Amino acid sequence: MPSGTIGIKEGPLLASADAFKATIKGKGGHGAAPHMSIDPIVAALDIANAYQKIISREVNPLEPAVISVTKIEAGTTFNVIPETAELWGTIRAFNEEVRNFIIKRMKEITEGYAKSMRCEGGLELTMEYIPPTINDKGLADFARKALKPLGEIVEPRPTLGAEDFAFYVQKIPGLFIFLGIRNEEKGITYPHHHPKFNVDEGVLWKGSAIYALLAYKYLEKSKCTK
Repeated sequence: MPSGTIGIKEGPLLASADAFKATIKGKGGHGAAPHMSIDPIVAALDIANAYQKIISREVNPLEPAVISVTKIEAGTTFNVIPETAELWGTIRAFNEEVRNFIIKRMKEITEGYAKSMRCEGGLELTMEYIPPTINDKGLADFARKALKPLGEIVEPRPTLGAEDFAFYVQKIPGLFIFLGIRNEEKGITYPHHHPKFNVDEGVLWKGSAIYALLAYKYLEKSKCTK
């Protein structure tokens, strides 16, 4: 978002997050004699591609979800077919039911595809589940009014990124707010996790002001209602 812009949205804003590892076990052998081995790498590649068919053909296209295989690990040298291959990655969704369906299908695909290629396959989750961040409508409406003096307020698009702030809003009403730090004049245009990511420090004060003003307005409102 443009530097200094405040992003407020009620409802789903950030996705849930899971981390997974799929392990495919075959039979190691020499690269010159693949017929005498059971290649887990070939099976792993088919499984990674099959995961994407869950998203494109089995999940409602109106329910955003992502499966990203981000790491493939197998073997130690150029001429040996390894015994095992591993796929690592992340699952993102806004809907708990969709998330559970994806995990179920990934397990079935991992086991089924591996078996069809004479391998053994299994899927495990490797990180504590982070739920989606669902912003409270009442707090969103309150914040829009309270923060008007600080400048432009927009409604951001939901993102499949995730934050453990979601654990708070599972317990009590909460609001996750965006603060824009994109400044093309300063060359600050790269997204999070990019090696050239930077922050427009000229608007950091606004982040502090958001906290202070919300606290003041909320206490003022509470005082008036007593």
